Amino acid sequence: MSITLRSAALACLLSLAACSSGGVHSSVADAPDARPTLSDYNLDSDGLAIKGYDPVSYFPDFGGEARKGSAEFSATHRGVTYRFVSESHKQTFLENPAAFEPRYGGWCAWAMADGKGDKVRINPKSFTIEDGKLYLFYDSFLADTREMWLDAGGADELAPPSDENWERLSGEEPDGDEDDDG
Repeated sequence: MSITLRSAALACLLSLAACSSGGVHSSVADAPDARPTLSDYNLDSDGLAIKGYDPVSYFPDFGGEARKGSAEFSATHRGVTYRFVSESHKQTFLENPAAFEPRYGGWCAWAMADGKGDKVRINPKSFTIEDGKLYLFYDSFLADTREMWLDAGGADELAPPSDENWERLSGEEPDGDEDDDG
């Protein structure tokens, strides 16, 4: 990883220390068939993924924008609760959750690319869809990690180290096709 990328990531992470998960890195890497634990996911205080935003709504065929979901249209996949803007979005997700789940358990993709693969909380309105995958980012007046991600080559350059770090931290292959638990 380039020095520029590491320096930018370190600066970003230092300024965001209060927003991180506290450096807790659970790992199930020794059990390759194990699923990540819920502590591996970026969940809000209500246990919701993406702070209650609809993962389907991010994709161009479904609006291409971050939209807050409704408790009326909730679904749980692998123990993680997602909300949707409509029953149609909920059903679309349930037909193929892996196609819509955010990468890296919903943590900041830019921070996951760092050599350590830090878990940094996200702004659900800061995202990109690359190669049909949802990447989320931290964004505040201090740093826009989405722009940093794109400037550094986006998923073409940064997904490989991010994927390795996510697998090391969670034991889950980023493109793994897991069974639905309800």
